[in-house]
Amino acid sequence: MNRPHDDITVSPITEQTYYVVATATDGGCPGNASITVIVNDKPIITIDEGDPICSGEVAQLTANGAKSYVWNISPNNAYSTIEYDGIGNATIKARLDSIALFSVSGTSEAGCLGYKTKSVLVYPMPEIQTDAKAICKGDKVDIYASGAATYEWWTNIDPAGNGQGTQLNVGSHHTNTNIDASATSYTVYVIGKENGCKKAEKVEILINQLPTIGISGKHIYCQGDPIELTASGGTTYQWSNGDEGEKLQTI
Repeated sequence: MNRPHDDITVSPITEQTYYVVATATDGGCPGNASITVIVNDKPIITIDEGDPICSGEVAQLTANGAKSYVWNISPNNAYSTIEYDGIGNATIKARLDSIALFSVSGTSEAGCLGYKTKSVLVYPMPEIQTDAKAICKGDKVDIYASGAATYEWWTNIDPAGNGQGTQLNVGSHHTNTNIDASATSYTVYVIGKENGCKKAEKVEILINQLPTIGISGKHIYCQGDPIELTASGGTTYQWSNGDEGEKLQTI
């Protein structure tokens, strides 16, 4: 069958020359031709950085190995910016709240495409909880914290949540018996850390002042006669004669 042209599909991995012999439609005389296919390598894309971060922090990844790049993030609700350094590398920055998959396609000078993906692990911030409650004047402070792996207790923190002032102790339990007698509250800061992530919490304890209790009534009397004593200054009262375990009346 006479055909004006003939096609083949090839996929060489290195430079390759192809030859063809064809016969003319009139006369049956043969002719030949050749073509050399030059194979350009696909760019080998690499991604630097991309270490685990804490929730709310910015992940930074840099691609290299190509001339130009297109980034994608999944899930795509992460805030991101892309920066080019002018020497063929592309850096993407994204603020993440959960694990994300970054994919980048790079195009070489010859127009060949290469691909690379990388996941960035995102650790949640520790959720610090304490059992802080009001105390009475003269009582000691006892606070237990939970929600993290390690704890530091400080008199103050800086805007970044780092300990500032005096470090009081480490561990989940903080206690203090040296409370200023005139204080109406006690404030301490606890910093919880886990997986390299940290969170600071302010703990404020109300110090209730002791009531001024007064007793009125006749205190000189004859043996066997009843007397009436009246206490004031509180809201509930417990009477005793001073003997251990001897309770006379609860009002």
